[in-house]
Amino acid sequence: MKLLALAVLLAVMQATPPSPQKTTDNPAATRRDQSAEPKGPSGIPLENNATANNHPERPKDEPPAWYTALERPDWWLVIIASLTGLAIAYQAREMTRATEEMKKTTEAAKKSADALINSERAWILIKVGHQMDGGVEFALTRSNGPDTQFCGEVVLTNEGRSPCWITDVRLKFEIVESLPKIPDFTSQPTQEGCVGMSLGTKNGNHSIFWMPSFRGVESDAMMTVVYGIITYRDIFGENRATTFGLKVVRDRFADTGTLERLTEYPEYNKNA
Repeated sequence: MKLLALAVLLAVMQATPPSPQKTTDNPAATRRDQSAEPKGPSGIPLENNATANNHPERPKDEPPAWYTALERPDWWLVIIASLTGLAIAYQAREMTRATEEMKKTTEAAKKSADALINSERAWILIKVGHQMDGGVEFALTRSNGPDTQFCGEVVLTNEGRSPCWITDVRLKFEIVESLPKIPDFTSQPTQEGCVGMSLGTKNGNHSIFWMPSFRGVESDAMMTVVYGIITYRDIFGENRATTFGLKVVRDRFADTGTLERLTEYPEYNKNA
């Protein structure tokens, strides 16, 4: 009986049709729903229509505004780079100007210091003359067979305002046709008894009686010359040098000969 009742219930449920969906009976509501949809001009999409209303289309022949290029971000990079370049150029110019001013100041200070040193340092001058004996001058040169001998006195004088110390003295006598433009003192030995000697400012004189010989005889085609160098150290620790160059001249008014500076060889007469 239970199975029969269950079968009848299932048959009734299958035979009953579903209820239809309710629809609104209010036509006004239906019209309101339809009017809520936006309406645009026929043939124009909604998006394009809104854009056209907000930004009116510019005529094709109208030139772009002056700020149009500035709206692009790459132009701002160009402007920033230009300003940076101008700043770098200005800074470089100022640094160059400051460097030049510093250089001028340094040079002026150096010149002032050098002037002070030169006013206080030692200055050795050299004078070469005849040897004297009882007020009588010896001839500067004399023949001795195939040799020629020079007889002179070399006087070193400190004309500066401070003492100095002799470090080297080299003297040379020869008979030549011409001299090199730059003197060479290395072939001559150092004069004995001169190295380490001090020259003061009051009694700053020292005489060297010099009598060297040269293998050769004097002639009109040759020059008889004497030259040398004296090096010394001043109180500032600087090494100084004085050179001299002279030639022996004979004439009828001076049988013993005279000495003239080698003006055509300026490197032979310097004081540094």
